[in-house]
Amino acid sequence: VVGVLADLSRTRVAVGDLRGGVRDLRRARAIADSLSLGPAHYAELVLSEGDLQLALKVYSRAFDLYRSAEDLFSALDSPGGQARALEGQGLLNMIREDFEEASGVLAKSMSLRRQSAQPDPRALSITGMYLALAQEEMGDLAGARRELKDIANTLARLGDGVGEAAVMASLGDLEVRRGDIDSADSRFLRGLALLKGRIAPEVEWRLHAGRADVFQSSERVDAAIEELLLAIEAAERVGYGLPLEEGNRVRAGHSDLYIRLAEKLVRDGQIETAFEMAERARAQRTIAVLNGGRVGIPLGASADLLGREQDLRIRLNNLSLELGRSDRSLVRRRESTGVSASGRRDLRLAMDQAQQEYARLLAQMRISAPEYSFWVNPELSSLEDVSALLGGDQALLEYLLGPEATLVFVVTADTVAVLPLEISGTSLQDMVGFARGVVKGGPHGSADFVWRSSLQNLHEALLTPVETSGLLSGKNTLVIIPHGDLHYLPFQALINPVDNTFLVERYAVSYAPSASTWAHLT
Repeated sequence: VVGVLADLSRTRVAVGDLRGGVRDLRRARAIADSLSLGPAHYAELVLSEGDLQLALKVYSRAFDLYRSAEDLFSALDSPGGQARALEGQGLLNMIREDFEEASGVLAKSMSLRRQSAQPDPRALSITGMYLALAQEEMGDLAGARRELKDIANTLARLGDGVGEAAVMASLGDLEVRRGDIDSADSRFLRGLALLKGRIAPEVEWRLHAGRADVFQSSERVDAAIEELLLAIEAAERVGYGLPLEEGNRVRAGHSDLYIRLAEKLVRDGQIETAFEMAERARAQRTIAVLNGGRVGIPLGASADLLGREQDLRIRLNNLSLELGRSDRSLVRRRESTGVSASGRRDLRLAMDQAQQEYARLLAQMRISAPEYSFWVNPELSSLEDVSALLGGDQALLEYLLGPEATLVFVVTADTVAVLPLEISGTSLQDMVGFARGVVKGGPHGSADFVWRSSLQNLHEALLTPVETSGLLSGKNTLVIIPHGDLHYLPFQALINPVDNTFLVERYAVSYAPSASTWAHLT
């Protein structure tokens, strides 16, 4: 029973049912503890726990569990178990962007898999896929492409549709990097076709996000927005129904999708919606960070109330997915869904009733358990809300570092604007890292012109375009909402290259993690 539950937990995790994976693994552990089972069962449980923590994005814990599992399987002389534990370590090294180490660990995993009495061709293929991705990141695009195509053919022969779809996502991303957009789109479409009737949200969102890149390259912004919305819908399914801490951490791992969507919406002129997406991404990141610190939440609510909230959220999610699939197929793709018009009406009625019930419950919880209410449903402020709270001498600058561009939302008491900055998020990260290094060295560690010029360059990239626009005319107070590596930058120290004054000499500067947080505190 313990082995079956552990396998079931891994399967649930693989298809995105993290809540079910947590539940089954807890049951398996409880049974194993009550029976004092041997080391083989214990090793399997440790490995399953590592897979679960990886999916929940608790990376340090996952790494420790994989190392323990490797040692346990080594003592049991089980090369297959060792290989699976090493594969997990290899994946974590890739997440840390240590691709050389990942390549070595994954190669060792492949070698151990081949030593098994009956090597599993599917397991070899999946490990081979990860190894090819590490190859790609180290610059061998041609070699990675050959390997991925061979692996896709193997998985197709084995009838593993989800595995083949995952390879299609990776191949599509690689083709985008090569500039072969037509081939990339055919890979993504093939992957989505393979997933029909299958549950694999982690693969599904990657395929839709890949198609967004394809459409973006051909300036089809509306289509790119549509695909990112589908990617977000799939990604949100992964952590739904989990307890607060785990669910928020998983969702934060997908917050980059909101950032990419915000970029596209700005290009499409939808500034208000773009701001909402940027705020949503910040909310997820902030809550995940707070969770990581194990901040205690004084719930102040009955177990019955919290249970109703969890059940209603799961019900709303299921109704939303079913209704969304029906509406998209009917309106956007003009395909038959098997759901009649009366069936869709029933779905919408059920959704409306559930939403009304959930709204009443949240209103009740904001009184009896306000902290819990914030964590499950943080209230986002609109641009209009923020503008109304600003004084005539104040301006709020919310930065957004994206893969394609850097944006700054500029909000004053009478104006709302968004400015694209002529620098990528990656370049800004490098500039911030360099500036911090030379400033830390101080007058004796770095020549005066070096640290001054680095702060001037950052001013030119981040503040000069805003000042040149005239949006800061008459302002003497700035509220800075940083993003990414900009959290490590002391904006007050930025130097205007025209008059060599520090920013703090011209403005009073304060910070907030998001505009919504600032509005709430104000």
